[in-house]
Amino acid sequence: MGEGGQYYRDQVKGRSVIRDEAVAQLLDAVPDGVLVVDLEGTIAYANRQAEEISGYSREELEGMSVDLLVPGRLRGQHVAHREHYNRQPAVRPMGSHLDIRFRKRDGAEFPADISLGFAEIGGRRLVVASVRDITGRRRQEERVQAMLDVAQAVLRQSSDEDLCDLVVERVRALTGAADAVLLTVEADGGGRLTARAAAGPRRGALMALRLEAEGELAPAGAALQIAEASEVLDDPALSGPALVVPLASASGHPGVIMLIGPQSGGSFSADEATLLEPLAAQAAVALDFARVRDDLQQVLLVEDRERIGRELHDGAIQALFAVGMNLQAMAQVSTSTAMQERLNNVVGQIDEVIRDLRNYIFGLRPELAADRHLSRALQELAERLEEEAGVACALDIDPVTASRLSVRSPDLTQLVRETLSNVARHAHATTCRITLRQEGLDAVLEVDDDGRGFVIDERTNSGWGLRNLKERAHALGGGVDVASIPGEGTTITCRIPLAGT
Repeated sequence: MGEGGQYYRDQVKGRSVIRDEAVAQLLDAVPDGVLVVDLEGTIAYANRQAEEISGYSREELEGMSVDLLVPGRLRGQHVAHREHYNRQPAVRPMGSHLDIRFRKRDGAEFPADISLGFAEIGGRRLVVASVRDITGRRRQEERVQAMLDVAQAVLRQSSDEDLCDLVVERVRALTGAADAVLLTVEADGGGRLTARAAAGPRRGALMALRLEAEGELAPAGAALQIAEASEVLDDPALSGPALVVPLASASGHPGVIMLIGPQSGGSFSADEATLLEPLAAQAAVALDFARVRDDLQQVLLVEDRERIGRELHDGAIQALFAVGMNLQAMAQVSTSTAMQERLNNVVGQIDEVIRDLRNYIFGLRPELAADRHLSRALQELAERLEEEAGVACALDIDPVTASRLSVRSPDLTQLVRETLSNVARHAHATTCRITLRQEGLDAVLEVDDDGRGFVIDERTNSGWGLRNLKERAHALGGGVDVASIPGEGTTITCRIPLAGT
């Protein structure tokens, strides 16, 4: 403590430098903390608000070094600033936007805005500091910055994954949560909340979360306080109080942001929920926008693929086919055995190129090539279902019908692939059967399973899985029927006209 502190104790005998009671009352009515400090940095007066924001009593503050109200890591810098101000004193209003931190009696810190002035009292120069806790304002600024970051990410056309990562990182930093996770309801109609992004030391456990949307975390339009997250998540590793903020999505894909364990201890406050709600709303809009953008890009991609496919089929393939026919004709009339062999080899190479082009057109993987027999492609899908999902899959394929549908093999293979994907992910089935037969003028393709089934009215008009199947069947000139009984299984029936095949 400097000589100034000793001076005030000796001269004022423990009383504040502000001796006028009326002036003291006026200073106590000021909403900011007021500290009067001498040139040595000793506090000569503190008003009531200074007591409240610091945690020290007035008796403790008066006579204490003002440097003790600065975090230790910043104390040397503060001393230098204070000495500079003493050499060139001036009135400095609030709003200077300096990164000033105030240390409380318990060691906690808060961002502060400080205005400075000076006065001459009793022949001594004193510095008058008004201190304001700007935690609320700073958090509002951080929220606005977080929303701006999300908006800029959308304008940069960031992916869904990058947007989700950005949101959880900003939310975690904004609230001081130990962990944060963003979960969205699956778009395929499964009705489960699936983790899309997470941040914090328990990120691995959070990314494994798959929760029923009908449970306690269902988006309900309002923030939800949870006393113990591990009880709701059924994972003892994810312990601590939690705050769940809904993502209100206009696209029908709602979700939640979940925070676990405030780093400062205790529980999340209602103010933190209020702080997050605008950011959560903007995050939902951003994700909806990204989905629409991706859907539009996919539409453009499909249209472009169809155009390229037509050009390849009607141009390149037909030209190659004509060349092959000419070479084959030359081989038949050639009298040289060696020349015939060479020409036939070239024709075979042309055939391979044509097959490759057809595969590119239909976008199939090599093992499900467009010119392979449909029954073989279905057999490979059945084997894959059993290997990857443990669902035994039987085949009942009419070879004549399969042969007549060979030109539609790529589209039918993709339709069956999507159907089996739904079985693997949602049916909880043990067995499945793929049937292809002819009924009248139609080919009938059926996929039935012995899984849990579902109520038709709840899902036939929602969920991308069933919608995609219906669109694919429509593109083939047919239609899809769905029959399902809860607890007994589901049958997907696709009817395709055989005329023209």
